Amino acid sequence: MRQGQGIFAGPSGQASVKDMKSWGINALRLPLNEASLNGESYVDPGYAGVNYRNAITSYVKLLNSAAAMAKAAIRQLGQASGALV
Repeated sequence: MRQGQGIFAGPSGQASVKDMKSWGINALRLPLNEASLNGESYVDPGYAGVNYRNAITSYVKLLNSAAAMAKAAIRQLGQASGALV
């Protein structure tokens, strides 16, 4: 997916979670985009701020409902730090 075409760079619905479960995945690291998370002015508002946070929250809930622990990590200056959501 090219930049500016959505929040996720691939499938993020129930079908993709079902596929991941069939592969035996029980944990997932979810890198976050700090600019989108903070709603920076240069990010399309449709993909930033509260819209971004709501999409990430919904995805984490979907993953957790499938018994897959999701860990969200903010990427900063090429390094990642994480916190459980």
